[in-house]
Amino acid sequence: MYVRIDLTPMASQPTRIFTAGYTAWVRDHWVEIWRRALQSAGLPAMIHADEAEGSLIAAIRPELVGPNPTDCPVPAERYPQGKTMRQTYPSGSMGRPSRISQEKGAIFRQELLGLILEDIRKQFRSVQVGRG
Repeated sequence: MYVRIDLTPMASQPTRIFTAGYTAWVRDHWVEIWRRALQSAGLPAMIHADEAEGSLIAAIRPELVGPNPTDCPVPAERYPQGKTMRQTYPSGSMGRPSRISQEKGAIFRQELLGLILEDIRKQFRSVQVGRG
Protein backbone atom coordinates (compact mmCIF):
# COMPACT_ATOMS: atom_id res chain seq x y z
CA MET A 1 0.00 0.00 0.00
CA TYR A 2 1.30 3.44 -0.90
CA VAL A 3 0.06 6.63 0.74
CA ARG A 4 0.13 10.07 -0.87
CA ILE A 5 -0.62 13.03 1.35
CA ASP A 6 -0.81 16.68 0.36
CA LEU A 7 1.33 18.48 2.92
CA THR A 8 1.25 21.86 1.20
CA PRO A 9 -0.62 23.51 4.11
CA MET A 10 2.07 22.25 6.51
CA ALA A 11 5.02 23.45 4.41
CA SER A 12 6.00 26.20 6.84
CA GLN A 13 5.48 24.07 9.94
CA PRO A 14 8.12 21.76 11.43
CA THR A 15 7.03 18.16 11.01
CA ARG A 16 7.08 15.86 14.05
CA ILE A 17 5.82 12.33 14.09
CA PHE A 18 5.47 10.47 17.37
CA THR A 19 4.52 6.86 17.90
CA ALA A 20 4.35 4.93 21.15
CA GLY A 21 6.37 7.53 23.06
CA TYR A 22 9.32 7.85 20.69
CA THR A 23 9.81 9.55 17.37
CA ALA A 24 9.77 7.65 14.10
CA TRP A 25 13.06 9.37 13.33
CA VAL A 26 15.01 7.20 15.76
CA ARG A 27 13.63 3.82 14.77
CA ASP A 28 16.21 1.16 14.04
CA HIS A 29 15.27 1.00 10.38
CA TRP A 30 15.02 4.77 9.84
CA VAL A 31 18.03 4.75 7.52
CA GLU A 32 16.31 2.22 5.27
CA ILE A 33 13.14 4.33 5.13
CA TRP A 34 15.24 7.39 4.27
CA ARG A 35 17.08 5.50 1.48
CA ARG A 36 13.82 4.18 0.02
CA ALA A 37 12.37 7.70 -0.02
CA LEU A 38 15.50 9.05 -1.76
CA GLN A 39 15.25 6.33 -4.38
CA SER A 40 11.49 6.87 -4.89
CA ALA A 41 12.07 10.62 -5.31
CA GLY A 42 14.89 10.01 -7.81
CA LEU A 43 17.52 11.66 -5.62
CA PRO A 44 21.11 10.46 -5.12
CA ALA A 45 22.32 8.95 -1.85
CA MET A 46 22.54 11.74 0.68
CA ILE A 47 25.73 13.11 2.12
CA HIS A 48 25.45 16.41 4.07
CA ALA A 49 23.76 19.63 2.96
CA ASP A 50 23.70 18.26 -0.58
CA GLU A 51 20.99 18.04 -3.26
CA ALA A 52 18.64 15.78 -1.26
CA GLU A 53 18.96 17.31 2.20
CA GLY A 54 19.05 20.85 0.83
CA SER A 55 15.98 20.25 -1.35
CA LEU A 56 14.05 18.87 1.62
CA ILE A 57 14.91 21.95 3.69
CA ALA A 58 14.10 24.23 0.72
CA ALA A 59 10.62 22.68 0.55
CA ILE A 60 9.98 22.95 4.29
CA ARG A 61 11.87 26.11 5.31
CA PRO A 62 13.14 27.91 2.17
CA GLU A 63 14.45 30.83 4.20
CA LEU A 64 17.12 28.51 5.66
CA VAL A 65 18.67 27.76 2.26
CA GLY A 66 21.20 30.36 1.18
CA PRO A 67 21.67 31.60 -2.38
CA ASN A 68 24.29 30.17 -4.73
CA PRO A 69 25.31 27.02 -2.86
CA THR A 70 28.80 25.80 -3.64
CA ASP A 71 29.39 22.23 -4.76
CA CYS A 72 32.08 20.39 -2.85
CA PRO A 73 33.11 17.05 -4.32
CA VAL A 74 33.57 14.38 -1.71
CA PRO A 75 37.16 13.09 -1.74
CA ALA A 76 37.88 9.35 -1.73
CA GLU A 77 38.86 9.72 1.91
CA ARG A 78 35.74 11.47 3.15
CA TYR A 79 37.33 12.66 6.42
CA PRO A 80 41.09 13.10 5.77
CA GLN A 81 43.22 12.72 8.89
CA GLY A 82 44.63 15.93 10.26
CA LYS A 83 41.98 18.09 8.60
CA THR A 84 38.91 19.59 10.18
CA MET A 85 35.50 19.39 8.53
CA ARG A 86 35.75 23.12 7.77
CA GLN A 87 39.10 22.58 6.00
CA THR A 88 37.80 19.65 3.97
CA TYR A 89 34.38 21.17 3.22
CA PRO A 90 34.73 24.95 3.48
CA SER A 91 31.17 25.63 2.31
CA GLY A 92 29.75 23.30 4.98
CA SER A 93 28.21 21.02 2.38
CA MET A 94 29.31 17.75 0.86
CA GLY A 95 28.19 16.89 -2.64
CA ARG A 96 26.13 18.99 -5.03
CA PRO A 97 23.93 21.54 -3.28
CA SER A 98 23.80 23.54 -6.55
CA ARG A 99 21.09 21.08 -7.60
CA ILE A 100 18.77 21.98 -4.70
CA SER A 101 15.15 22.66 -5.66
CA GLN A 102 11.93 23.11 -3.73
CA GLU A 103 10.16 20.83 -6.21
CA LYS A 104 12.57 17.95 -5.54
CA GLY A 105 12.24 18.58 -1.82
CA ALA A 106 8.44 18.49 -1.99
CA ILE A 107 8.53 15.14 -3.81
CA PHE A 108 11.08 13.77 -1.33
CA ARG A 109 8.98 14.97 1.63
CA GLN A 110 5.86 13.29 0.22
CA GLU A 111 7.74 10.02 -0.35
CA LEU A 112 9.41 10.14 3.06
CA LEU A 113 6.26 10.89 5.03
CA GLY A 114 4.31 8.29 3.07
CA LEU A 115 6.88 5.63 3.98
CA ILE A 116 6.95 6.74 7.63
CA LEU A 117 3.15 6.59 7.86
CA GLU A 118 3.17 3.17 6.21
CA ASP A 119 5.74 2.03 8.77
CA ILE A 120 3.73 3.40 11.69
CA ARG A 121 0.63 1.57 10.45
CA LYS A 122 2.62 -1.68 10.21
CA GLN A 123 3.94 -1.17 13.73
CA PHE A 124 0.46 -0.60 15.16
CA ARG A 125 -0.95 -3.62 13.31
CA SER A 126 1.77 -5.80 14.82
CA VAL A 127 1.03 -4.70 18.42
CA GLN A 128 -1.27 -6.94 20.42
CA VAL A 129 -3.46 -4.91 22.73
CA GLY A 130 -4.89 -6.74 25.72
CA ARG A 131 -7.43 -5.73 28.29
CA GLY A 132 -6.47 -6.23 31.85
